Amino acid sequence: MLLMVLKAGEEFRIPNMAADYNLLSGKLLNVLPDEERKKASQAISHINFDILRIIPKGYADDVLNPILEALWKSCDLQLSYYHPERNTTESRRFSPMELQFGDGGWYINGYCHLREEKRTFRLDRIVSITCVAEQLSNALSAKYHSVSQRSMSNEESN
Repeated sequence: MLLMVLKAGEEFRIPNMAADYNLLSGKLLNVLPDEERKKASQAISHINFDILRIIPKGYADDVLNPILEALWKSCDLQLSYYHPERNTTESRRFSPMELQFGDGGWYINGYCHLREEKRTFRLDRIVSITCVAEQLSNALSAKYHSVSQRSMSNEESN
């Protein structure tokens, strides 16, 4: 069962974690007797998860840590985001609200200070990202929470 969970985790393609999944799966298999190891490997090879619609080419190094830090400390992110339709990269200050997995890729939702509205960014299009230590000003913080509340109300009514 644990091997199946690890296989699912690998399919979710958590940024830069594939080697960890493979290492842990290998360690779990190695504690089994030879015959059981063969059976477990064969059984796992027959389990598939059809969750990938977007196949990210890769993620910027250490993309998750600043996001998790920002969610933990309630601080902003400074990110450079690649726009494939324009073939440009743009720098933005961003207040994250939610990290989610959907359609085969990882996304972060929150308030974009450049556009002054809620935005969603694909993690595989983030070129660089850092957590900004200083907190939002009271006025910006109130505006951010107001947009967040309206956005959540709109989603609930749909």
